[in-house]
Amino acid sequence: MVPPIAQATNPLFDTLTDAVLGIELRRFSCVDLVADCLRRIDALEPLIHAWVSVDPVGAIAAASAADARRAAGSPLSRLDGIPFGVKDIIDVAGWPTVAGFSPWNGRIASADAAIVAEMNRIGMIPLGKTVTTQFASIDPPVTRNPWNLERTPGGSSSGSCAAVACRMVPVALGSQTGGSINRPASFCGVAGLKLAFGDWPVDGVVPCADRLDTLGPIVPDCQDLRLLLATIFPRSLHESASTHDRQHGKFRILNVVGRFRDLADPAMNEAVAQATDRLTSAGHQVDTNDCRDFFDEALWETHRVVMMSGCYRTHRDWFAEHPGDYRPKIRSWVESGEDLLRNQPEAVKSSGNSQNALKQEFKRRFGGFEALLVPAARGTAPTPETTGDPVMNAPWTLLGVPSMTVPVTVSEDGLPLGVQLIATSRERGAIDRMIRAARDLR
Repeated sequence: MVPPIAQATNPLFDTLTDAVLGIELRRFSCVDLVADCLRRIDALEPLIHAWVSVDPVGAIAAASAADARRAAGSPLSRLDGIPFGVKDIIDVAGWPTVAGFSPWNGRIASADAAIVAEMNRIGMIPLGKTVTTQFASIDPPVTRNPWNLERTPGGSSSGSCAAVACRMVPVALGSQTGGSINRPASFCGVAGLKLAFGDWPVDGVVPCADRLDTLGPIVPDCQDLRLLLATIFPRSLHESASTHDRQHGKFRILNVVGRFRDLADPAMNEAVAQATDRLTSAGHQVDTNDCRDFFDEALWETHRVVMMSGCYRTHRDWFAEHPGDYRPKIRSWVESGEDLLRNQPEAVKSSGNSQNALKQEFKRRFGGFEALLVPAARGTAPTPETTGDPVMNAPWTLLGVPSMTVPVTVSEDGLPLGVQLIATSRERGAIDRMIRAARDLR
Protein backbone atom coordinates (compact mmCIF):
# COMPACT_ATOMS: atom_id res chain seq x y z
CA MET A 1 0.00 0.00 0.00
CA VAL A 2 1.30 3.43 -0.97
CA PRO A 3 -0.60 6.52 0.21
CA PRO A 4 -1.58 8.94 -2.57
CA ILE A 5 0.65 11.64 -1.12
CA ALA A 6 3.67 9.35 -1.67
CA GLN A 7 2.55 8.14 -5.10
CA ALA A 8 2.53 11.74 -6.24
CA THR A 9 6.26 11.99 -5.54
CA ASN A 10 6.93 9.16 -8.02
CA PRO A 11 9.16 6.98 -5.80
CA LEU A 12 12.00 5.03 -7.38
CA PHE A 13 10.97 1.89 -5.47
CA ASP A 14 7.79 0.45 -4.01
CA THR A 15 9.33 -2.12 -1.67
CA LEU A 16 12.68 -2.92 -0.12
CA THR A 17 12.90 -5.86 -2.52
CA ASP A 18 12.39 -3.46 -5.45
CA ALA A 19 15.22 -1.30 -4.16
CA VAL A 20 17.63 -4.21 -3.81
CA LEU A 21 16.77 -5.68 -7.22
CA GLY A 22 17.00 -2.26 -8.84
CA ILE A 23 20.59 -1.94 -7.64
CA GLU A 24 21.52 -5.52 -8.47
CA LEU A 25 20.08 -5.24 -12.00
CA ARG A 26 21.82 -1.86 -12.43
CA ARG A 27 18.62 0.02 -13.03
CA PHE A 28 19.94 2.60 -10.60
CA SER A 29 22.89 3.03 -8.25
CA CYS A 30 23.05 3.24 -4.46
CA VAL A 31 23.66 6.98 -4.84
CA ASP A 32 20.54 7.22 -7.01
CA LEU A 33 18.53 5.40 -4.35
CA VAL A 34 19.71 7.62 -1.49
CA ALA A 35 19.20 10.75 -3.59
CA ASP A 36 15.66 9.60 -4.38
CA CYS A 37 14.90 9.13 -0.68
CA LEU A 38 16.31 12.58 0.08
CA ARG A 39 14.22 14.10 -2.71
CA ARG A 40 11.06 12.64 -1.23
CA ILE A 41 12.01 13.78 2.27
CA ASP A 42 12.45 17.30 0.94
CA ALA A 43 9.02 17.14 -0.71
CA LEU A 44 6.99 15.53 2.07
CA GLU A 45 8.71 16.22 5.37
CA PRO A 46 7.10 19.70 5.79
CA LEU A 47 3.75 17.87 5.87
CA ILE A 48 4.61 14.58 7.59
CA HIS A 49 7.28 15.52 10.19
CA ALA A 50 8.72 11.99 10.28
CA TRP A 51 12.36 12.94 10.90
CA VAL A 52 14.27 14.45 13.79
CA SER A 53 17.40 14.80 11.66
CA VAL A 54 18.76 13.63 8.31
CA ASP A 55 22.40 13.22 7.24
CA PRO A 56 22.40 13.77 3.46
CA VAL A 57 26.13 14.34 3.13
CA GLY A 58 27.10 11.25 5.11
CA ALA A 59 24.49 9.10 3.38
CA ILE A 60 25.57 10.09 -0.15
CA ALA A 61 29.21 9.44 0.77
CA ALA A 62 28.33 6.01 2.17
CA ALA A 63 26.25 5.21 -0.93
CA SER A 64 29.15 6.18 -3.18
CA ALA A 65 31.40 3.79 -1.24
CA ALA A 66 28.78 1.04 -1.63
CA ASP A 67 28.64 1.65 -5.39
CA ALA A 68 32.42 1.32 -5.53
CA ARG A 69 32.28 -2.02 -3.69
CA ARG A 70 29.60 -3.28 -6.04
CA ALA A 71 31.58 -2.14 -9.09
CA ALA A 72 34.56 -4.10 -7.74
CA GLY A 73 32.36 -7.18 -7.27
CA SER A 74 32.70 -7.13 -3.49
CA PRO A 75 29.48 -5.88 -1.89
CA LEU A 76 29.27 -6.47 1.83
CA SER A 77 25.81 -8.06 1.43
CA ARG A 78 22.70 -7.87 -0.72
CA LEU A 79 21.70 -4.88 1.41
CA ASP A 80 24.96 -3.00 0.87
CA GLY A 81 24.03 0.60 0.06
CA ILE A 82 20.41 0.40 1.30
CA PRO A 83 19.44 3.39 3.50
CA PHE A 84 17.45 2.96 6.70
CA GLY A 85 15.75 5.14 9.30
CA VAL A 86 16.68 4.92 12.97
CA LYS A 87 14.08 5.53 15.67
CA ASP A 88 15.43 8.26 17.92
CA ILE A 89 15.88 6.09 20.97
CA ILE A 90 18.57 4.06 19.16
CA ASP A 91 22.17 5.29 19.18
CA VAL A 92 24.16 6.11 16.08
CA ALA A 93 27.74 7.09 16.87
CA GLY A 94 28.27 10.83 16.53
CA TRP A 95 24.55 11.62 16.30
CA PRO A 96 22.27 12.94 19.04
CA THR A 97 19.84 10.54 20.72
CA VAL A 98 17.13 12.79 22.12
CA ALA A 99 14.18 10.39 22.60
CA GLY A 100 11.79 13.34 22.42
CA PHE A 101 13.21 14.68 25.72
CA SER A 102 14.37 18.29 25.50
CA PRO A 103 17.02 18.08 28.26
CA TRP A 104 18.84 15.63 25.99
CA ASN A 105 19.13 18.01 23.04
CA GLY A 106 22.70 17.77 21.87
CA ARG A 107 23.33 14.50 23.75
CA ILE A 108 25.72 12.73 21.37
CA ALA A 109 26.05 8.95 21.20
CA SER A 110 29.61 7.69 21.56
CA ALA A 111 28.96 4.33 19.87
CA ASP A 112 26.45 2.63 17.64
CA ALA A 113 23.68 0.57 19.18
CA ALA A 114 24.27 -3.14 18.59
CA ILE A 115 21.63 -3.36 15.83
CA VAL A 116 22.99 -0.27 14.05
CA ALA A 117 26.52 -1.70 14.22
CA GLU A 118 25.25 -4.91 12.61
CA MET A 119 23.46 -3.01 9.86
CA ASN A 120 26.58 -0.95 9.23
CA ARG A 121 28.61 -4.16 9.02
CA ILE A 122 26.55 -5.37 6.07
CA GLY A 123 26.77 -2.00 4.35
CA MET A 124 23.40 -0.49 5.18
CA ILE A 125 23.34 3.30 5.51
CA PRO A 126 21.71 5.20 8.41
CA LEU A 127 19.89 8.05 6.70
CA GLY A 128 18.65 9.87 9.78
CA LYS A 129 16.75 9.73 13.05
CA THR A 130 12.98 9.23 12.95
CA VAL A 131 10.50 10.79 15.37
CA THR A 132 9.55 8.82 18.47
CA THR A 133 7.00 9.68 21.09
CA GLN A 134 8.79 10.85 24.24
CA PHE A 135 10.75 7.91 25.66
CA ALA A 136 8.77 5.62 23.30
CA SER A 137 5.57 6.09 25.31
CA ILE A 138 2.16 7.22 24.02
CA ASP A 139 2.21 11.02 24.22
CA PRO A 140 1.16 12.25 20.75
CA PRO A 141 4.05 13.05 18.38
CA VAL A 142 4.41 15.84 15.81
CA THR A 143 4.30 13.27 13.00
CA ARG A 144 1.21 13.02 10.82
CA ASN A 145 -0.31 10.05 9.04
CA PRO A 146 0.53 10.18 5.31
CA TRP A 147 -2.88 8.72 4.41
CA ASN A 148 -4.65 11.60 6.12
CA LEU A 149 -2.79 14.50 7.70
CA GLU A 150 -5.61 14.93 10.23
CA ARG A 151 -4.89 11.47 11.69
CA THR A 152 -2.11 10.06 13.86
CA PRO A 153 0.49 7.63 12.50
CA GLY A 154 0.34 5.91 15.90
CA GLY A 155 3.27 5.46 18.19
CA SER A 156 5.76 5.16 19.47
CA SER A 157 7.51 4.26 16.19
CA SER A 158 5.68 7.15 14.58
CA GLY A 159 8.34 8.55 12.29
CA SER A 160 9.64 5.14 11.23
CA CYS A 161 6.20 3.94 10.07
CA ALA A 162 5.30 7.23 8.38
CA ALA A 163 8.67 7.45 6.62
CA VAL A 164 8.39 3.92 5.23
CA ALA A 165 4.77 4.52 4.18
CA CYS A 166 5.92 7.60 2.23
CA ARG A 167 8.84 5.63 0.71
CA MET A 168 11.20 8.19 2.21
CA VAL A 169 13.25 5.13 3.11
CA PRO A 170 12.81 1.40 2.33
CA VAL A 171 13.31 0.19 5.90
CA ALA A 172 13.32 1.71 9.37
CA LEU A 173 13.93 0.51 12.90
CA GLY A 174 11.23 0.49 15.55
CA SER A 175 10.74 -0.71 19.10
CA GLN A 176 7.78 -2.00 21.09
CA THR A 177 6.98 -2.09 24.80
CA GLY A 178 3.21 -2.15 24.37
CA GLY A 179 2.15 -1.78 20.74
CA SER A 180 4.69 0.61 19.25
CA ILE A 181 5.48 -1.30 16.03
CA ASN A 182 2.36 -3.30 15.28
CA ARG A 183 -0.22 -0.55 15.83
CA PRO A 184 1.40 2.30 13.81
CA ALA A 185 2.23 -0.18 11.05
CA SER A 186 -1.50 -0.83 10.70
CA PHE A 187 -2.35 2.88 10.78
CA CYS A 188 0.25 3.64 8.09
CA GLY A 189 -0.32 0.64 5.82
CA VAL A 190 3.13 -0.95 6.19
CA ALA A 191 4.51 -4.22 7.49
CA GLY A 192 5.95 -4.13 11.01
CA LEU A 193 7.61 -7.02 12.81
CA LYS A 194 8.11 -7.11 16.56
CA LEU A 195 10.72 -9.77 17.05
CA ALA A 196 10.80 -12.15 19.98
CA PHE A 197 12.02 -10.56 23.21
CA GLY A 198 15.83 -10.50 23.12
CA ASP A 199 16.23 -11.52 19.47
CA TRP A 200 17.91 -8.22 18.64
CA PRO A 201 20.01 -6.84 21.51
CA VAL A 202 18.90 -3.54 23.01
CA ASP A 203 22.42 -2.34 23.81
CA GLY A 204 22.53 1.35 22.92
CA VAL A 205 18.74 1.75 23.04
CA VAL A 206 17.07 4.11 25.53
CA PRO A 207 15.04 1.75 27.75
CA CYS A 208 11.39 2.02 28.70
CA ALA A 209 10.58 -1.21 30.58
CA ASP A 210 13.36 -3.77 30.63
CA ARG A 211 11.17 -6.90 30.71
CA LEU A 212 9.25 -5.82 27.61
CA ASP A 213 11.40 -3.63 25.34
CA THR A 214 11.79 -5.31 21.94
CA LEU A 215 13.18 -4.16 18.59
CA GLY A 216 11.97 -4.86 15.08
CA PRO A 217 12.00 -3.67 11.45
CA ILE A 218 9.37 -1.74 9.50
CA VAL A 219 9.22 -2.26 5.73
CA PRO A 220 6.72 -1.59 2.92
CA ASP A 221 5.74 -5.23 2.34
CA CYS A 222 5.80 -8.42 4.41
CA GLN A 223 7.97 -10.20 1.84
CA ASP A 224 10.67 -7.56 2.43
CA LEU A 225 11.11 -9.06 5.89
CA ARG A 226 12.47 -12.28 4.43
CA LEU A 227 15.14 -10.40 2.48
CA LEU A 228 16.07 -8.26 5.47
CA LEU A 229 16.17 -11.04 8.04
CA ALA A 230 18.06 -13.41 5.75
CA THR A 231 20.93 -10.93 5.94
CA ILE A 232 20.67 -9.54 9.47
CA PHE A 233 19.05 -12.39 11.40
CA PRO A 234 19.33 -15.55 9.27
CA ARG A 235 18.63 -18.02 12.05
CA SER A 236 15.05 -16.73 12.21
CA LEU A 237 14.46 -18.23 8.77
CA HIS A 238 15.88 -21.70 9.40
CA GLU A 239 13.14 -24.15 8.50
CA SER A 240 11.81 -26.33 11.30
CA ALA A 241 8.26 -27.03 10.16
CA SER A 242 6.91 -30.52 9.56
CA THR A 243 7.60 -32.37 6.30
CA HIS A 244 4.05 -31.61 5.20
CA ASP A 245 4.53 -27.88 5.84
CA ARG A 246 7.88 -27.81 4.04
CA GLN A 247 6.35 -29.45 0.99
CA HIS A 248 3.06 -27.60 0.83
CA GLY A 249 3.54 -24.40 2.85
CA LYS A 250 0.09 -24.70 4.43
CA PHE A 251 -0.40 -23.99 8.10
CA ARG A 252 -2.86 -24.20 10.98
CA ILE A 253 -3.85 -20.70 12.01
CA LEU A 254 -6.13 -19.74 14.89
CA ASN A 255 -8.42 -16.75 14.47
CA VAL A 256 -8.77 -15.53 18.07
CA VAL A 257 -12.06 -13.70 18.51
CA GLY A 258 -13.48 -13.10 21.99
CA ARG A 259 -12.12 -9.90 23.50
CA PHE A 260 -10.29 -8.97 20.31
CA ARG A 261 -13.50 -9.02 18.27
CA ASP A 262 -15.38 -7.17 21.03
CA LEU A 263 -12.84 -4.34 21.10
CA ALA A 264 -12.44 -3.94 17.35
CA ASP A 265 -14.70 -1.69 15.34
CA PRO A 266 -16.78 -3.08 12.43
CA ALA A 267 -14.27 -2.06 9.76
CA MET A 268 -11.44 -3.88 11.54
CA ASN A 269 -13.56 -6.97 12.10
CA GLU A 270 -14.33 -6.95 8.38
CA ALA A 271 -10.59 -6.75 7.65
CA VAL A 272 -10.02 -9.81 9.86
CA ALA A 273 -12.82 -11.60 7.98
CA GLN A 274 -11.14 -10.74 4.67
CA ALA A 275 -7.83 -12.03 6.01
CA THR A 276 -9.47 -15.27 7.11
CA ASP A 277 -11.02 -15.75 3.68
CA ARG A 278 -7.69 -15.15 1.93
CA LEU A 279 -5.85 -17.60 4.17
CA THR A 280 -8.53 -20.24 3.70
CA SER A 281 -8.57 -19.71 -0.08
CA ALA A 282 -4.80 -20.22 -0.10
CA GLY A 283 -5.27 -23.61 1.54
CA HIS A 284 -4.44 -22.83 5.15
CA GLN A 285 -6.57 -24.32 7.91
CA VAL A 286 -8.09 -21.45 9.90
CA ASP A 287 -9.84 -22.35 13.15
CA THR A 288 -11.81 -19.88 15.28
CA ASN A 289 -11.98 -19.72 19.07
CA ASP A 290 -12.68 -16.96 21.58
CA CYS A 291 -10.05 -18.17 24.11
CA ARG A 292 -11.51 -15.82 26.71
CA ASP A 293 -10.18 -17.87 29.60
CA PHE A 294 -6.60 -17.14 28.47
CA PHE A 295 -7.00 -13.66 26.96
CA ASP A 296 -8.74 -12.17 29.97
CA GLU A 297 -8.43 -8.96 31.98
CA ALA A 298 -5.73 -10.51 34.15
CA LEU A 299 -3.36 -10.85 31.18
CA TRP A 300 -3.65 -7.16 30.27
CA GLU A 301 -3.27 -6.21 33.94
CA THR A 302 -0.07 -8.23 34.13
CA HIS A 303 1.30 -6.30 31.17
CA ARG A 304 0.32 -3.01 32.80
CA VAL A 305 2.05 -3.80 36.09
CA VAL A 306 5.21 -5.11 34.39
CA MET A 307 5.36 -2.06 32.13
CA MET A 308 4.64 0.60 34.75
CA SER A 309 6.99 -0.82 37.38
CA GLY A 310 9.73 -1.26 34.77
CA CYS A 311 9.18 2.27 33.53
CA TYR A 312 9.63 3.68 37.02
CA ARG A 313 12.83 1.73 37.60
CA THR A 314 14.20 3.06 34.29
CA HIS A 315 13.13 6.67 34.73
CA ARG A 316 13.42 7.22 38.47
CA ASP A 317 16.62 9.28 38.35
CA TRP A 318 15.84 11.15 35.11
CA PHE A 319 12.38 12.02 36.37
CA ALA A 320 13.73 13.27 39.70
CA GLU A 321 16.12 15.58 37.85
CA HIS A 322 13.75 16.85 35.14
CA PRO A 323 10.12 16.33 36.28
CA GLY A 324 8.79 19.33 34.37
CA ASP A 325 10.12 18.03 31.06
CA TYR A 326 8.12 14.82 31.12
CA ARG A 327 5.00 14.80 29.00
CA PRO A 328 1.69 13.82 30.65
CA LYS A 329 1.36 10.17 29.62
CA ILE A 330 4.94 9.10 30.26
CA ARG A 331 4.75 11.05 33.54
CA SER A 332 1.67 9.00 34.49
CA TRP A 333 3.53 5.78 33.68
CA VAL A 334 6.43 6.74 35.96
CA GLU A 335 4.12 7.84 38.78
CA SER A 336 1.99 4.70 38.46
CA GLY A 337 5.10 2.56 38.62
CA GLU A 338 6.29 4.36 41.72
CA ASP A 339 2.91 3.83 43.37
CA LEU A 340 2.98 0.12 42.51
CA LEU A 341 6.48 -0.42 43.86
CA ARG A 342 5.83 1.50 47.07
CA ASN A 343 2.29 0.42 47.87
CA GLN A 344 1.81 -2.89 46.05
CA PRO A 345 5.23 -4.59 45.99
CA GLU A 346 3.63 -8.03 46.12
CA ALA A 347 1.59 -7.25 43.02
CA VAL A 348 4.79 -6.25 41.19
CA LYS A 349 6.53 -9.44 42.27
CA SER A 350 3.48 -11.49 41.31
CA SER A 351 3.35 -9.88 37.87
CA GLY A 352 6.80 -11.21 37.04
CA ASN A 353 5.77 -14.71 38.07
CA SER A 354 2.53 -14.36 36.09
CA GLN A 355 4.42 -13.25 32.99
CA ASN A 356 6.59 -16.37 33.10
CA ALA A 357 3.61 -18.63 33.74
CA LEU A 358 1.65 -17.08 30.88
CA LYS A 359 4.55 -17.66 28.49
CA GLN A 360 4.64 -21.34 29.39
CA GLU A 361 0.85 -21.72 29.15
CA PHE A 362 0.75 -19.90 25.81
CA LYS A 363 3.28 -22.29 24.30
CA ARG A 364 1.46 -25.34 25.72
CA ARG A 365 -1.97 -24.20 24.63
CA PHE A 366 -1.29 -22.69 21.22
CA GLY A 367 1.83 -24.53 20.08
CA GLY A 368 -0.18 -26.71 17.69
CA PHE A 369 -0.80 -23.68 15.48
CA GLU A 370 1.75 -21.98 13.27
CA ALA A 371 0.22 -18.57 13.99
CA LEU A 372 -2.63 -16.69 15.60
CA LEU A 373 -4.68 -14.09 13.72
CA VAL A 374 -5.99 -10.97 15.50
CA PRO A 375 -6.62 -7.30 14.65
CA ALA A 376 -3.56 -5.04 14.63
CA ALA A 377 -5.52 -2.14 16.15
CA ARG A 378 -9.06 -1.36 17.18
CA GLY A 379 -9.69 0.33 13.83
CA THR A 380 -8.21 2.94 11.53
CA ALA A 381 -5.91 5.72 12.72
CA PRO A 382 -7.66 8.12 15.11
CA THR A 383 -7.19 11.87 15.32
CA PRO A 384 -3.77 13.16 16.43
CA GLU A 385 -4.48 13.92 20.09
CA THR A 386 -3.81 10.21 20.68
CA THR A 387 -1.55 7.50 19.30
CA GLY A 388 -4.34 4.91 19.47
CA ASP A 389 -5.03 2.08 21.87
CA PRO A 390 -2.34 -0.66 22.16
CA VAL A 391 -4.82 -3.18 23.60
CA MET A 392 -4.47 -5.49 20.56
CA ASN A 393 -0.68 -5.58 20.81
CA ALA A 394 0.21 -5.73 24.51
CA PRO A 395 -0.35 -9.50 24.92
CA TRP A 396 2.38 -10.42 22.42
CA THR A 397 4.86 -8.00 23.97
CA LEU A 398 4.15 -9.51 27.40
CA LEU A 399 4.50 -13.06 26.04
CA GLY A 400 7.71 -12.23 24.19
CA VAL A 401 6.67 -13.91 20.92
CA PRO A 402 7.08 -12.45 17.42
CA SER A 403 4.12 -10.46 16.10
CA MET A 404 3.78 -9.06 12.60
CA THR A 405 1.36 -6.51 11.16
CA VAL A 406 0.28 -7.12 7.58
CA PRO A 407 -1.76 -4.51 5.64
CA VAL A 408 -5.01 -6.07 4.37
CA THR A 409 -7.37 -3.41 3.05
CA VAL A 410 -8.35 0.25 3.05
CA SER A 411 -11.46 1.55 4.81
CA GLU A 412 -14.28 3.43 3.13
CA ASP A 413 -12.65 6.70 4.19
CA GLY A 414 -9.32 5.72 2.65
CA LEU A 415 -7.34 4.61 5.71
CA PRO A 416 -5.33 1.37 6.01
CA LEU A 417 -6.41 -1.60 8.11
CA GLY A 418 -3.94 -4.31 9.08
CA VAL A 419 -4.06 -7.59 10.96
CA GLN A 420 -1.51 -9.26 13.17
CA LEU A 421 -0.03 -12.70 12.75
CA ILE A 422 1.43 -13.99 16.00
CA ALA A 423 4.04 -16.74 16.12
CA THR A 424 3.21 -19.38 18.72
CA SER A 425 6.83 -20.05 19.63
CA ARG A 426 10.33 -18.60 19.49
CA GLU A 427 11.80 -21.65 17.78
CA ARG A 428 13.79 -21.33 14.59
CA GLY A 429 11.53 -21.03 11.60
CA ALA A 430 8.59 -19.48 13.48
CA ILE A 431 9.07 -16.06 11.87
CA ASP A 432 9.68 -17.67 8.51
CA ARG A 433 6.34 -19.44 8.67
CA MET A 434 4.59 -16.21 9.66
CA ILE A 435 6.04 -14.47 6.61
CA ARG A 436 5.00 -17.34 4.37
CA ALA A 437 1.44 -17.13 5.65
CA ALA A 438 1.46 -13.33 5.38
CA ARG A 439 2.15 -13.41 1.65
CA ASP A 440 -1.32 -14.94 1.21
CA LEU A 441 -2.87 -11.88 2.87
CA ARG A 442 -1.57 -9.44 0.26
